[in-house]
Amino acid sequence: MPQIAERRRPLVLLALTASLLAAGAHRASAQPAAPAPVPDFKLTTLDGKTITRDSLKGKVVLIDFWASWCGPCVRAVPELKDLSQKMAGQPFVLVGVSVDEQKEQITGFLDKFDIGWPQVWDGKMEFTYGMFQVKDFPTYVLLDHRGHVIYRRSGWTLASKIRLEDTIKTAVEDARKAATPATPATKTSR
Repeated sequence: MPQIAERRRPLVLLALTASLLAAGAHRASAQPAAPAPVPDFKLTTLDGKTITRDSLKGKVVLIDFWASWCGPCVRAVPELKDLSQKMAGQPFVLVGVSVDEQKEQITGFLDKFDIGWPQVWDGKMEFTYGMFQVKDFPTYVLLDHRGHVIYRRSGWTLASKIRLEDTIKTAVEDARKAATPATPATKTSR
């Protein structure tokens, strides 16, 4: 009997080694890739202003992809208004991108809910689907101060709201740190 156990030991060690290597490879592949900046874009807001990727550099940008016919989009409006007010004066911008078919639907909705942040109409979904592959509404995409996507979520729940706000706070703090020039080290005399 001991001879059988001795012959199986190399097989057991080989199987164990293979399992450990596979687990290590799995962990390595599970690491998120470094975020890449979003491609250049140029959007025109409903009030005629231009928004580009470069004009948003240095700011944390929350893009809210929505539609007036979307129930969760409507339910999120008070929370987004609150977020917009809390972040006033910070390096933060909230941009709404509506996929409603007619521009009049958007303007009526904005007036009804007294929404004041920049809004873009993307009725043909060129920006929405073409660049960001958004198919569900609402979808929230958060860009850091360098223009990298750091958060993406479809739907609106209490848990997603909390996570989004925490991610925004961290990103805004990072943006502030990046904007603050480093103070040169002072020389000390001996």
